[in-house]
Amino acid sequence: MHDGGWVQSRFLLDGGPSPRRFGRRLASGRLAGLEPGAAVVEATRLVGRVSAAGWADAAVSLPADPGFSFPALAQPIDGGPPRVLGRLVSRGPAPPGSAADPGALLFRWEAALPLPAGTNLAAHIHTGSGDRGLPRGLWLGDALLPG
Repeated sequence: MHDGGWVQSRFLLDGGPSPRRFGRRLASGRLAGLEPGAAVVEATRLVGRVSAAGWADAAVSLPADPGFSFPALAQPIDGGPPRVLGRLVSRGPAPPGSAADPGALLFRWEAALPLPAGTNLAAHIHTGSGDRGLPRGLWLGDALLPG
């Protein structure tokens, strides 16, 4: 169903081609108007992006997949103006036994405007602008950004 460029679909089986990939498959493809790079969302949350589209289905990369990347904005949790982060690139899930929370994802931050040294920023992470098929403002999660 089309509604302003959006296509309603559902996930099929897991689509990860290897144990280090978490991708999924959608039950829609090029016939429904999907193109590689398109955002896959649930409400206002970024779930993934179409990595390849067939005629009737599509492969989706998830934020847990190493190499998943997107332009990002940070909205400080304690208020204040949003910050342009630049590009975040997934390194995948935090390894077991690490200091990160269980289920946390690790990202490489290609900073457009780094934080001042020695400061950390608790923030809501949203998609930024600049990538075709990825609307600005989709929520990804919360993070503590290092300075």
